[in-house]
Amino acid sequence: MLDDEWRIVTHSRQWLEVFQNEGAEARKPIALDRVELEGEVSSPEEALPLPTNQRVFFDVFADPDDEWHDTFVQSLKDKSSRKGYGRVLSQSDGPTYRVDWEVRPWQTKNGAERGVLLSVVDRTEERQAKSLRRQVDRRFDALVDTISEGVLLMDEEGVFRDGNETAQDILGRPLDEIIGSRFDDDIWNGLREDGTPLPNVEFPFWRAYVEREPVQDEVMGIYPPDAPPRWIRVNAQPLFRDTEKAPYAVLVSFDDITDERLKEEALQASRDLLSSVLSSSLDGIMVFSAVRDEDEAIVDFECALVNPQAEKLIGSTAEDIVGARLRETMPKQEEKGLFEAYRNVVETGEPAEMKVHYDTLDAWFQVMAVKVENGVAVTYRDITDRKEAEQQIREQAQLLDKARDAILAHDMDGRIVYWNKSAERLTGWSKDEILGKWARDCLYDPDEEDKLRQCHETMMEEGEWTGELRMRTKDGEERIVESRWSLV
Repeated sequence: MLDDEWRIVTHSRQWLEVFQNEGAEARKPIALDRVELEGEVSSPEEALPLPTNQRVFFDVFADPDDEWHDTFVQSLKDKSSRKGYGRVLSQSDGPTYRVDWEVRPWQTKNGAERGVLLSVVDRTEERQAKSLRRQVDRRFDALVDTISEGVLLMDEEGVFRDGNETAQDILGRPLDEIIGSRFDDDIWNGLREDGTPLPNVEFPFWRAYVEREPVQDEVMGIYPPDAPPRWIRVNAQPLFRDTEKAPYAVLVSFDDITDERLKEEALQASRDLLSSVLSSSLDGIMVFSAVRDEDEAIVDFECALVNPQAEKLIGSTAEDIVGARLRETMPKQEEKGLFEAYRNVVETGEPAEMKVHYDTLDAWFQVMAVKVENGVAVTYRDITDRKEAEQQIREQAQLLDKARDAILAHDMDGRIVYWNKSAERLTGWSKDEILGKWARDCLYDPDEEDKLRQCHETMMEEGEWTGELRMRTKDGEERIVESRWSLV
């Protein structure tokens, strides 16, 4: 309560609680029952004892723009009330407040004294809280707009109320189409990881709301309009008010893992293909990783992969072999020089090929090793039949060399591939000189071309041909020989 010179006459207890230093010592009281106000009058017991030597309002509260002064003057002059909201009220030596206010004129019944009654409601903390919320909201919006994940806010009705630009990019829909839609609208079609349809009620963000628990790292597919499905990894966090058990919203974040999933699918297809090749291969295949000591020297190899054919060849299962050390569990490989060969492949990068006989299997293998990262991939091919055939050929060649008849063999193109001792004696051509040459160029008279063609046609039709031919020796001497051609 102020008099007409704006001195503080009295104040309420609530005023003192808010503004602690604007009072003064008591003076001769003015009884409230002798005060006339515009409107209702506060009860006397709400007022403190009236002060003496009271301070002027503007000594206590700063009014640099005369805003309060003009309000008091106008109210007293017009004998009318004034009110407003959110005005600054600053103590000269203290804090600043934001207040809702009302100013009403008063005077004693005899008119001897008059002034204004100032009522205020402190809104400072409320305004600060709103300001803080606005700052937090702005920072949150800025954060949401800059992160690489899509973000949506879904309310308790399942309606999307907010989102960021990343969400529209991932989902392939503009924000104005997303916001306001409900999670189970027809535009939202989901997929499980196995590619089967995902009912909307099983969407991770709705489950988070229903179950009242966070859902983390859930993978689902979602269909953009007129496009293949996008695969997203979803985190959904239900939001609760302090006193409520049911969520009032769900904060949804998700990132696009479509490319990652396509790579995984391609990798899995590659693995399936590799597994099929390994399983169907007639060759034994093993992959070894190099084992190194503290000086990075290769001291052993550890089996990382073995195919079914290799299991048969070495007589052990993959369970027994994978993870085992080469020198410990397969000592025969070291005895055959394979450990050194594998080590050289890893260190030089040069592939290796060997033919190895395994006494326990009584079998020959062609072993081929190539470098694979920090190890080797090894192929074991059973060549026992080939080795036996080669031995037979050698034995037969020895017999043919002892034959009195000149014997030669050439391939279907006419290149000489075999030449025995008697052929050397007959023609003067040594084995080293003649192998790989054209038979027609070295052995036959050019005039025999037509006859040679007939011989070849007869042999191809009947399997053999017998007759006389004119041949030339290395020195050019012509000889007539009895010939027998057989198709081999």
